[in-house]
Amino acid sequence: MEKYFDQHNVQKTQKVCITILYLELNEFVWYRWICSLLKLVTLSVFMEEMIVHFEDTKRNTFFS
Repeated sequence: MEKYFDQHNVQKTQKVCITILYLELNEFVWYRWICSLLKLVTLSVFMEEMIVHFEDTKRNTFFS
């Protein structure tokens, strides 16, 4: 995604808004929950929290 953002000169404030367009229902529900906990969700915080939350430790893949 970062390459896309760089190529299209996406502003930092818009990165999370664009990213959430591609979430599945479970991820979107999680996103709404994380927003209720944190005042400001930057892309780096968003990605870090998402990886921690959705990491499949058994298969070591992203999004179980």
